[in-house]
Amino acid sequence: MTAEKVEDLELSLPDLGFVPVRVRHSGRARKLRLKIAPYMDGIEVVLPQGATKRVAMSLLRQNSDWVKHHLTALPDRVPLISGNWVPVMGRELLIRNAPEAKRGVWEQGGYLYVSGDAEHTERRVADYLKKRARKEAALRAHTYAERIGKSVGRVRVRDTRSRWGSCTDTGNLMFSWRLLMAPANVFDYVIAHEVAHLREMNHSAQFWSLVEELFGNSEREQRWLKQFGGGLHRYGPQG
Repeated sequence: MTAEKVEDLELSLPDLGFVPVRVRHSGRARKLRLKIAPYMDGIEVVLPQGATKRVAMSLLRQNSDWVKHHLTALPDRVPLISGNWVPVMGRELLIRNAPEAKRGVWEQGGYLYVSGDAEHTERRVADYLKKRARKEAALRAHTYAERIGKSVGRVRVRDTRSRWGSCTDTGNLMFSWRLLMAPANVFDYVIAHEVAHLREMNHSAQFWSLVEELFGNSEREQRWLKQFGGGLHRYGPQG
């Protein structure tokens, strides 16, 4: 897979001040792309081979009205604290502190209960979601891999920004823990997608045929990720 160079810059805009800009130099990109990056309340620019960051910043200045419009339209962040809702695989759970309990974090009756002092709630909820995301991802990955006669190496979760999952040539899989907050079918699709790479390390017709064999038609799930995936980065601490 082609390595990508990433640079973190800033763009000064009237009324907004300094806006974070992440520039990704991608050997796979065919054209320059601008997109809002909810995970950093800023902009991400993808540059094809040969394009420079000077070109990227110039384009951002030329499109400053577009940038300001979309940044100000971003929904507010949702801290993972008592009284806020968090989606977990298609279910909305209300976070509630249980200071006297000694059970860690657990789900019950539409609530996500959190033991201990309120000041530690967000960290504990985030840790719970990450741990559960890894467990759910590993379970599904091994099940899918068995169906195509492949074995899975390590399964990890991270707070990734540019991709929802990845597969190495040694069979290790990585997923964004925030996928746990997507609908269950979207979560399953991403797992199947990366497991398919255990056999086809590409995005050829054979690869997509294998994804369909494992998961079925995934057009709806791909549309969901494109339209709503960025919103998952509004929950909890920034990555």
